Amino acid sequence: EVIPRSYIESVITRDINERNNLKNEKLMNSINDFLMDNISNRTSLRNVANSLNNINLETNHKTVGNYIEYLCEAFAFIK
Repeated sequence: EVIPRSYIESVITRDINERNNLKNEKLMNSINDFLMDNISNRTSLRNVANSLNNINLETNHKTVGNYIEYLCEAFAFIK
């Protein structure tokens, strides 16, 4: 069963962005998209940060780690 994208975006916006008072919703959405696109691949925080920097979303591995932790707390992903 496929989860509708609108549901995922709703969870991210309501449960994560608002609860954690995130400063960069676009970054959170991009991290979510990256993880969804690479769901079966092993990856690292640095790899995610580098990929986002390559598309002009300035971040670092610490911020990516925090945002992924928020996704896990909302049960969007499991480590």
